[in-house]
Amino acid sequence: MAAEGHTGFFSHTKGQRSTLKRKAIFSVLITALMLLQTGCIMPDNSPVGLQPTTPPDAVGTLPVPPTLDPAVPAILLQQSVEGASLYLIRYTSAGQTCLSATFDQRMFATQRCGLLASTAVGFVDTLTHPTGRAMRVAYGLVNNSSISAVAFEFTNGANSNIFTENGGYAMILDDAQIPRRLHGINQYGNLVVSWSITG
Repeated sequence: MAAEGHTGFFSHTKGQRSTLKRKAIFSVLITALMLLQTGCIMPDNSPVGLQPTTPPDAVGTLPVPPTLDPAVPAILLQQSVEGASLYLIRYTSAGQTCLSATFDQRMFATQRCGLLASTAVGFVDTLTHPTGRAMRVAYGLVNNSSISAVAFEFTNGANSNIFTENGGYAMILDDAQIPRRLHGINQYGNLVVSWSITG
């Protein structure tokens, strides 16, 4: 015998329960809409999945000294020299292509400009290593993509070869190494052009 007086949710038929459920959901939606209109619920208008971004650090970029035109300098090569890095940097100053050899990429220790229109140029300058020791460096630029190495011919009869990187070359010299003539060599070992040190 069924219990009398039980009029709860489960006393309704399946169809009645479905109707009650729809009414309850509709009532909740009406209430939420009213709260939204009165300002009690504030919509979230922030873009979904987007986070504030910060510019990436300018790793590897070089600051341009205020005395130079605002052209972006380019590191042609980087060599390790007794625990420090020797940089060969190409930049623009007063409309001219310039070259600098330096142990500090934030400062141009040497500035050679106006002589870089030739097929190849070379310079010898004295730099101060971070340890405080003075070092002579021979460096330059080749404007011929077929040149892959530079052969140094010294006044004492000795010679030495180095590879070019991005058109640049650099070599730390000892006291006995005085460059007399430089020769650009292609990948097949053939002579392309010869030049002398300027300055």
